[in-house]
Amino acid sequence: MSPKNKGKFGKGKSPVELEDEFVSGVTTVADKIKPHLKLIIGVSVVLTVVMVVYQTYRYLDQRAEAQATTLYREALAAAARPVIPEVESETGDDATDEAGDEAAEEATPVGPQPAKPFTSRELQLEAILTPLETLRDEHGSTDTGKSARLFHAATLYDAGRYDDAIAMYEALLAGGASGELAAIAREGLGYAQEGKALASEDQAARQAGLEQALATFQALAPADEDPRREQALYHEGRILAALGRRDEAVAAYEKAIAIDAESPMRYELRQRLALLGAAADE
Repeated sequence: MSPKNKGKFGKGKSPVELEDEFVSGVTTVADKIKPHLKLIIGVSVVLTVVMVVYQTYRYLDQRAEAQATTLYREALAAAARPVIPEVESETGDDATDEAGDEAAEEATPVGPQPAKPFTSRELQLEAILTPLETLRDEHGSTDTGKSARLFHAATLYDAGRYDDAIAMYEALLAGGASGELAAIAREGLGYAQEGKALASEDQAARQAGLEQALATFQALAPADEDPRREQALYHEGRILAALGRRDEAVAAYEKAIAIDAESPMRYELRQRLALLGAAADE
């Protein structure tokens, strides 16, 4: 090896020289990054905040959905419980004698027991509506909350709260309900309008309410090829009869009968025609 090159190959760099080069390199990178440091820190903070917000939203959404599901199940459980009115004893009260009480205690089985029946339909409806109203007010935007609306509206109708039922059905239709959901909501709306009308003691309000119900049922399936056409005509006939428009009611029933000779509704339609003093063509 040439003596001239001995300095290059005969010895390595000292630790001090290597450290100086490393520090110099880090300094160079730092100098290049420095102008963009604020932007990098800002982006990092934004990404961190977005991640925290997303995780928080996901947690709250899942918790809300779980709470909504619990409330919906409570309402469905109440709907599934039977209604058995209390029967008074021959003495005029509903108390059992001591022997009966003792026998009942001895016969009490161990383990989970079936839910106690409601003693009235009113109590059952209250037990159904209480969790449904909490669900609507606190978790109405959840998927479960949206799914519960039809059941809620139908229960309001059963409870005779026609205005509330009408408002909920109309909100469902205005909210973009489509297909089968829209058809069920529209039919429920017609029933609620009819119920409100028939409950009114004012003749003018009754007439106006029935006209509203008629328009709703007519919109249920206006086309002859609609699979719900027979059902829509059945409702139209009922309302027309209630309005005293006999001939139109008869025409609606007869048109419904002509749709399907094997329909399970055929018997009911013929019965209604008979009540109007008309006979269906065979």
